[in-house]
Amino acid sequence: MTALPILRHQFTVPVGQLAALYCAPPADVDRKACVVLVGGLAGSKEDFNPLLPLLGQAGYHAYAYDHRGQYESDGPTDPAAYTVQALGEDLHSVLFQVKHPNSVHLVALCVGGFVAHHASEGLGAAASLALVGCPLSVSRGVYWRLRAMALVGWLMGPTRTAQWVIGHWEKSRPRETLDPATQLVASTRLTRTRPGHLLGVVRSWAALRHRGPITATPLPTLIMNGAKDGLFPARDFTDAARRLGAAHVVIADAGHNTQQHQPQAVTQALLHFWNSLPSAPNSRRPTAPSSRPGHPGAARRSNAA
Repeated sequence: MTALPILRHQFTVPVGQLAALYCAPPADVDRKACVVLVGGLAGSKEDFNPLLPLLGQAGYHAYAYDHRGQYESDGPTDPAAYTVQALGEDLHSVLFQVKHPNSVHLVALCVGGFVAHHASEGLGAAASLALVGCPLSVSRGVYWRLRAMALVGWLMGPTRTAQWVIGHWEKSRPRETLDPATQLVASTRLTRTRPGHLLGVVRSWAALRHRGPITATPLPTLIMNGAKDGLFPARDFTDAARRLGAAHVVIADAGHNTQQHQPQAVTQALLHFWNSLPSAPNSRRPTAPSSRPGHPGAARRSNAA
């Protein structure tokens, strides 16, 4: 089977353009539904390259994008502009701009899970939420790790902090290896991500601990984690599934970036989850961003990536 092309795409949000990737399904299997893939800290849309064509072959219009200030996306310099809530507002705008906004499944990695939860909460803007490597809580260990990063940011400034965060984050995943092509993108994107993005997201993520664990989501939810996740202990995901009343899948021989290590298994788990859902959620439509101040609604698609 020939792999589907991954195309470059853009979404328009209040801070500018968000760079994105898009994979369209063959016409004969088009489900008239979308998947929006939401990345995590120190990542980019390319983290989902192994998944995009598989989702397209399964009949879904699949999108992945860079958050504001991340890699190829526009963004301000002020770290205060990079709260989880602000990123969630961007995602809500993205949900309105996809090809089939009345039928969208969210798949969110790590801190992207908090972003996706914020975007979907009370808005009816998606059909389901799959959290990959995200227990939707901030444990004491994660909290103090993030606080340390934020303190370093206050002492060293955003640019030097970005370098420190990048090194610290990669060293925290010693059991995970990436192929050479992915490693090249990883090194390039980290030099292009705005320092304020990393510092602001770290601060905002840490602050979520004060709210306590999230105990409910407005959408049918799947918790997915790699059996070798190096950032969170397995019990965090088990607890999250019980707390949220969510389905739970553990992917063997995969680390934190589960979709990179085992894309076929992740795709099959997602398809099984989506096929188990009643048809009612697919009739939801997001509230038009144009009805909320500062949310433009245009998108552009261009050449193959």
